[in-house]
Amino acid sequence: MGSDHQLIAASVRLKLKASKRHSPVECFDTDKLDDPVVAYEYSAEISRWLDPVIEACRNSDPANTDETWEQVVEAFNTTSREVLGKKRGRPVKPWLSAETTKLAEERRELKPRKRQTVMNTRHYNYLCREIARKSKIDKNKYLQQICHKVETSHMQGRVKEVFEAVRKITGKQASRVCVVKDQTGEVITDQGVRSRWFKHFKQLYNLHRDTDDTVFSELPGGRLP
Repeated sequence: MGSDHQLIAASVRLKLKASKRHSPVECFDTDKLDDPVVAYEYSAEISRWLDPVIEACRNSDPANTDETWEQVVEAFNTTSREVLGKKRGRPVKPWLSAETTKLAEERRELKPRKRQTVMNTRHYNYLCREIARKSKIDKNKYLQQICHKVETSHMQGRVKEVFEAVRKITGKQASRVCVVKDQTGEVITDQGVRSRWFKHFKQLYNLHRDTDDTVFSELPGGRLP
């Protein structure tokens, strides 16, 4: 070849760059605030944290906005972590109250050492009985609240909320129709779905009725309506 370029051979190694892992965001169990006891405890604890911050804002320079915001965030995070706790990833029965959930957590912690002593065994059996008893009470209260909501929504004409509440009780979801069939029951492919819908609505809204047109001539004035 009449070229002054020099050929170079090299080995290239490619390495994928590791993606940065972001720290997960803490999700607190805010459903516990429905319990009046937990709500009062949370309100008292957050007030204890925020009172000094509010007092400092009144007496300090307003230029310390970032520092004040960090104190407020820390107050809410600490209070939520101590009073509410983290929200579990697995689904929890929605009718369980905060008291029943606390008993279930205590039983879960006691389960590995329930056979170590007689007192642990008795206390574990006591927790099982209490959880079963309180769960029935919580479920009945939960169903009564939903039924009251159904009655209120029905009286106000909010049909969507009525059906949503009924689904919560029954746990049934309407199945979606994913296929279209013709008049003979055969499944139609993608090419014939649009024409099938056209025929369906044409038959639905263009019904042929046998009428006697001579009736219109007997109307007063002899004119059609």
